[in-house]
Amino acid sequence: MQTITKLDLSIKLKVLIFVPFFAIAVASHRGLAQGHTEPTPAEKQKIDDARTAKRDSFKIAGVHHTVKLPSNFPLPVYSSNVFDTNFSNSIKGTPVAQAIIMTKDPAKTVFDWYKTQCASSGWQVRTPKQSAMSAKEKSGQLFIMNALKGEQQSTVMCTTTAKHPNTVISITWMKHK
Repeated sequence: MQTITKLDLSIKLKVLIFVPFFAIAVASHRGLAQGHTEPTPAEKQKIDDARTAKRDSFKIAGVHHTVKLPSNFPLPVYSSNVFDTNFSNSIKGTPVAQAIIMTKDPAKTVFDWYKTQCASSGWQVRTPKQSAMSAKEKSGQLFIMNALKGEQQSTVMCTTTAKHPNTVISITWMKHK
């Protein structure tokens, strides 16, 4: 014989109470309720835009995430043949940010662009020995650089893999206080 706890009973009661209300809400939303009219194309677009905005930008546990890089990002932002971006930054404590950019351009091209752009923007650029970066060439490519500017520190990685030949640019930035 199965024993029903107070928690089980509470859950079952909530289901019995809320399921009919949920069914009515769904029916109403789908136009099954009396007097419901279908939204206009402009209203549908506003609803879609609101859903996209909620999905594309959110805050959780001291971190803000969005699919768009901010215009005040401290490092140059690669823009050639870019098809996806993501950005996260701390909203409490030490200022930290990470940008992920995906491009169809070769990793070496992107890496060389970052070295040139960062150096011309006043960043001190440091790269590992070429032999350390080329160790991954059998399964893809990996290019890494560290950049320093005042109290700011950044790491830029440009990678490709055999399975995913597009270049992933990962930029981690931090400001020391």
